[in-house]
This record gives sequence, C-alpha cells and structure tokens, in this order.
Amino acid sequence: MKLKEKKISKMSIAFYIVAGLLFVSFLLTIYNVSTYIMQLLDSGQVTLADSWVEVILYYVNNTAVFLGLSVLVFGCGYIIQLLKQKNVQQQESLETEQLIEKVNQDEEKSTEDEEAVKEEVISE
Repeated sequence: MKLKEKKISKMSIAFYIVAGLLFVSFLLTIYNVSTYIMQLLDSGQVTLADSWVEVILYYVNNTAVFLGLSVLVFGCGYIIQLLKQKNVQQQESLETEQLIEKVNQDEEKSTEDEEAVKEEVISE
C-alpha cells in the first residue's frame, strides 16, 4: 500500500540507473586491475614485497573514480527523491488546511442560516 503512495520521480530513477552502471564499471575495473597485476606478478616483472604500495595505489587510482561517482550520483538521486516527497507533503498539508478552512466557513454559514430561520420563526 505504501509503495503506491510513494511515487519515485523519473529523474531519481535515471540517477539510480546511472549510479548502478557506474558501480558495475567499478566492479569490472577491479577485475581488470586484478588480472593485470596478477599477470605482472606471474611474469616476475613486479614483486609484491617490493612494490606493494604501488599495487595499492594502482587499485585506488583506477577504481576510486567509479566508486566515488557511483556514490555521488546515487546520493543526488536520493536527495531529489527526498525533496520531491517533502514538496508533496507540504502541498498535501496546504490542501488539507484549505479544506478545513472551507469546512469551517460552511459550518459558520449553516449556523448563521439556522439562526436566521429561528429569528424568522420567532418573529412570525
């Protein structure tokens, strides 16, 4: 029931899709970097004991961009969704206040009409 009430905006969905694609790119980059480093280690061009710092930096330099962008784009989509929900809630509360105000005015009118009818009956 709550899923029907909460509508996700198209822009948020687009941001979520882009974030998902960036995260998949992050995973593929980790795989590619791992296979490249394993080939270097197997061929003997690099030893892990001597250049472990360079290996870690190579991982970070090649993968952090995709992970960071994925998190940022997902965060943007989430913020857009929160702002849209807040806007909808404010609009609903404004409509509720207007409806209550109209009901109160109608009650006042009906009370005034009843009093006018009573005065007419008394004056006759």
